[in-house]
Amino acid sequence: MAKIPSLDNRSFIFLSELIGLPVFDQKTQAKIGKIRDLSATTKEIYPKITGLLVDDGKKYYFPWLKVVSLAYNVVVVKDIDESSLQPFNPVDCEILLKETFWDKQIVNISGSNLVRVNDLHLLKENANLWVAHVDVGFRGLLRRLGWEDFVCSVSEWLFSYNITDNLISWKFVHPIGADAACPPMKLQLSQEKLSEIHPVDLAEMLLDMGVNERTTIFRSMETGTAARILQELPRKAQLEMLESLQKEQAVNILSAMPVDETVDLLGEISEKAQHSILFNMKKEKATEIRNLLTHSEKIAGALMNTDFIAVPMSWTVEQALNLVKERSKTVENIEYLYVIDDKETLMGALTLRQLFQNEPVKPVIELMKKRMTKVKIDTDRKKVAQLCVKYNFSLLPVVDKQNKLKGIITMKDAIEAAYPEIKQDAEVK
Repeated sequence: MAKIPSLDNRSFIFLSELIGLPVFDQKTQAKIGKIRDLSATTKEIYPKITGLLVDDGKKYYFPWLKVVSLAYNVVVVKDIDESSLQPFNPVDCEILLKETFWDKQIVNISGSNLVRVNDLHLLKENANLWVAHVDVGFRGLLRRLGWEDFVCSVSEWLFSYNITDNLISWKFVHPIGADAACPPMKLQLSQEKLSEIHPVDLAEMLLDMGVNERTTIFRSMETGTAARILQELPRKAQLEMLESLQKEQAVNILSAMPVDETVDLLGEISEKAQHSILFNMKKEKATEIRNLLTHSEKIAGALMNTDFIAVPMSWTVEQALNLVKERSKTVENIEYLYVIDDKETLMGALTLRQLFQNEPVKPVIELMKKRMTKVKIDTDRKKVAQLCVKYNFSLLPVVDKQNKLKGIITMKDAIEAAYPEIKQDAEVK
């Protein structure tokens, strides 16, 4: 085995770097044997290392508390005597890592095979070791075979290609099945659990993985969850995910996203791909998107979301609230309602709070604010951002030359479009 840097000074260690290391008695300095495996308890969210399985012809087990140091290519243990040389007798929820996970398959929720586990990534925290990631990449296999440095150097020299680690966070995996000799693993989070996690956090989890694992997991997600996550990914990853999808699934996910987000994403792909996706969308949604795609990205029309709540001038508070309840699951922003006449001319706006604070029979025309700040479709995006900041508007209505309401722009979208460097700094890396 090649000599490796001191393991004592590193935060992360691969299991393959420990397997086969010689183990010495601190007191006598005699060699006891070589590490055959590590044990861990799965009672914790992340498995905690509990001991060493050492082989010198016979197999002995030493609790992790006996480990003094992991220095270079030597492991030192303390307080060793005849009574210490005991076999491994697992307690509740204790497993052997190499035996349980190496070369086993990770499967998704529906049960289809993904990839083989080649190594485990361990986090060193003071005197403790925890399982942090599962390594499913080719580099993990090279590391186990002892070819990592040579093959990676040749690959970089000859092909300018860097072979990277493909790691899946432990929070996504756990052992299942009754067959102890070959326990498989699956994605730990059901669709219900996935929907409970904030999309930004899910996006971060996906970006921690290799490309293949990321796309496979994304494809297995429920449409609504996938749509929320896709909005939070950096543009490069968004396009990567979109390209990995079957056409029907791509259409469903894009249809579930806010229109302005869909427009931004479709604006990055070829016209042929755009046409293919829009052809398979519902006609009304596809028409909205096509119209928005015709606008220059520098004007308000390219930023606006056409999914908003507008009510006729003749309606009452009760009618408006019923519409809010009906559309609250699909409309992204319900903070403001807009009042229009029979020609869709913008007449005023009111807040959701106003609806709740007034009698059901009260006409909305008596509550609405008639004078409001609005922007035209061709208003420069920097002007839109300046208005949002100056007056602290969370939303701005967009109208055409005839003052017909065409969409809304959020402060977030306005600022990110006008000052893209802000979005780049905030994006998940």
